[in-house]
Amino acid sequence: MLVSSPTELTTSLTDVMLAIESIGILLAFREHRWHHQIWRWIFGLLAFSSLLGSIAHGLEMPENLRELLWKPLYLSLGIMMALFLVAAIADGSDIATAKRLIPLSIAAGIVFFALTELFNGIFIVFILYEAIVMLSALLIYAFLACSRHQ
Repeated sequence: MLVSSPTELTTSLTDVMLAIESIGILLAFREHRWHHQIWRWIFGLLAFSSLLGSIAHGLEMPENLRELLWKPLYLSLGIMMALFLVAAIADGSDIATAKRLIPLSIAAGIVFFALTELFNGIFIVFILYEAIVMLSALLIYAFLACSRHQ
């Protein structure tokens, strides 16, 4: 049964569309170069977390089940965001440096997940984590745009 909240239903539908788009992008990366593989992981994790989000937002269920869904969702989002930064570093530096950062990025995703658990799953933890990662990636790409005229 669907939830009655129009806001939650809209969020659920948005998550479904994001999951479909992510799966499409995931399938488009057919090459097996390292950089494409990291993007495949990013979009795979995004598809997974979007599917979980669509279920958590859109379906009626006991609150303890909804809270349980948020655990793998936050873990996948945390690792996805860290891998996004690794992909930006690979573009801005070199793949060897980015490869060395993979274990650290996975650890960062796990630390993010632990923080969501510590703060009872409040969404502001994700917003702050995402802001730090995305601003870092933006700085890398802005530097690349200015220094390489791309």
